[in-house]
Parts: sequence; C-alpha cells; structure tokens
Amino acid sequence: MKKLMCLLLALAGAGANAAIVKADFSAASGLPYCAVCAPFNLGPKTLTAAGQAVGAGVELGAGAGVGNPSGWYGGEVWIDLDPVAQTLTLTSQDLLDFENFTALVSNIKFDKNEVIAGLSLVSNDLTEDIVVDPVLTFTGNSLRIAYDTPDGFYFTGRSAVFQYTTREVAADVPEPGSLALLALGGAALGLRRRRQRG
Repeated sequence: MKKLMCLLLALAGAGANAAIVKADFSAASGLPYCAVCAPFNLGPKTLTAAGQAVGAGVELGAGAGVGNPSGWYGGEVWIDLDPVAQTLTLTSQDLLDFENFTALVSNIKFDKNEVIAGLSLVSNDLTEDIVVDPVLTFTGNSLRIAYDTPDGFYFTGRSAVFQYTTREVAADVPEPGSLALLALGGAALGLRRRRQRG
C-alpha cells in the first residue's frame, strides 16, 4: 500500500505545472525621437535586477540598479512576475511622458524542464494620452514587452498585466546507437579487466 501511495504522489507531482524560480529583470524608458532633447539625450533610464528569485513580491522595484545617463525624471516601471497565475504585471511609478519603454525578463530558470510558449495582453492601463499597443515577443527563456511611439505617451501611475504560457520540453535522451556503443565499451573494459586478473 505504501508503494502505491508513493507512486500516486509521484505521478501527481509530475503533472503539476512548472514555475519560474529565477530570472534577470530590466526596464528602460527613453525619449529617442525628441529633437529638443537631443543635446542631452545620452540614453534611456534603466532599472535592472539580475538573478532575481521569483514569487516573493515585486522582482524589479525599489531595490533595482538604476542607470540614468540623461538624468530623466520618472520613467520607473516596476515588474512583478507571479509564477502561480503565470502573469507579469508592469506598474508605472509616475505620470511623466516618454516615447518608448521596454520590459525584459531574460535568463528564465524553471523548477522543471519547461520553456515559455506564449505571451498575451490581459489589461493595458500603463499609458494614457495616446493609446500605445505593446509589442510582445518571447523565446523559450525570455519575455519582452515594448511600447514605442514617436508621438510620446504619459505613464498613468497604474498597471498593465500580461499572461504567459509554458510547455514541457522532452529531456535529452541518448539515441539507441549511442547507448549500444556505451554498453559495448563497458563490456570491453570488463573483459579486459577480467583477463588482467586471470
């Protein structure tokens, strides 16, 4: 009976969704199209948090590293990734205007053998004045959300929510020919050792 219970528990655990446990987070806000800003536009304001554990609140927020070569005020957008609901929430911390914003979650590590399979918009209340539809892209281990318009937009002080999906990937299994060669090599070593003893 104990063996049956252990088997059932193992099977139940094997069917559970994988969760993101660690990733690198970054956000960048800039004014690349602003002609008046050109003389002092030295690059976007960036927030970064590398190797961040996921699931205990905001992953990119108040403690993030800041790069701000142009001295921009505002432009801070925090990132919260919920591995249970599989959502990513972007929350602007000010009401200032920008022309582009990019959020990137990269080097994603799962607790099981999974990859990112999709990314979609759930709600978009991050910008106002001009509605900017974000461009969503993903790879097996990254999510990228980009807002970009030469007309500019104002952050709202509110949030946008995105849903990501994952899929299981098969573990690398050696080909039968490779296993046969490995077994043959092991047998040859065993015979050689046996002859040396005898």
